[in-house]
Amino acid sequence: MQIPRPLQHTITKFLMELPGLHDAESQRAFILSAGFDPALEAQIHVGLPTAQFVPLLLGTALRYGKLQDGRWAVQAALEAAQDRVGSEKQRQCERLIDEYCSYMGDSGPPSQPSLVEPFHPPEPFFRPLKVFLCHSSKDKPLIRDLHRQLSALRLDLWFDEESLLPGQEWRTEITKAIRAADVVIICLSRHAVSQAGYLHREIRHALDIAAEQPEGTIFLIPLRLEDCPLPEKLRHVHWVNYFEEAGYQKLRRALQARATELGISAENSPNF
Repeated sequence: MQIPRPLQHTITKFLMELPGLHDAESQRAFILSAGFDPALEAQIHVGLPTAQFVPLLLGTALRYGKLQDGRWAVQAALEAAQDRVGSEKQRQCERLIDEYCSYMGDSGPPSQPSLVEPFHPPEPFFRPLKVFLCHSSKDKPLIRDLHRQLSALRLDLWFDEESLLPGQEWRTEITKAIRAADVVIICLSRHAVSQAGYLHREIRHALDIAAEQPEGTIFLIPLRLEDCPLPEKLRHVHWVNYFEEAGYQKLRRALQARATELGISAENSPNF
């Protein structure tokens, strides 16, 4: 059952921000607390990254419709979410439940799927992939070229020349941007690798965040701008040689793979 996309995105965002949905055990506990029918539970895979689990849960609940107890499956998920948040979020959740039930009120309960109905992945959650460009100031000309290329993919790029506003404390903003990124591209050159500088602090911060990601996540992408040694702390991650003919295409494929991991896409970007 389709609902207006803005409402679906708002519900998705609310569920994505819930604490403790990061592993199979916590995801299974959430499903049980929602009181889903066994037929619905069987269609929801657990053990996925939160950014994949939430769209899967919501998309499956939308298609399922009403539970045997008479509640909408999406309503049940939101009611379970209410028990996990503070009072302000509880009020927001109540408004979402009211809006969803009001919209569904005129639709009537759709027929429930059979146990053998094939699984169809939920519609991707459309938003730009957030990419942080980590680089040395000495490499600015090359980074500007890279920024121009990536801008054509309609990514949400963080590049200090474009993203920092006058008066902002740049260290704070860089730290926040790395934390918010879906991908950190670490641009490396002989100068960047051999000279002390803030770049190495950015790399350490990015490595700390990478350590929090599920195993196999594409979060750090070392990008060699020229033939240069790879820092020891990055040698466990496969790199891209940007200076080679196929380098940019390999980088683009890695970004696409990360977007697929997250269940998101750039809606209006035919080249991504």
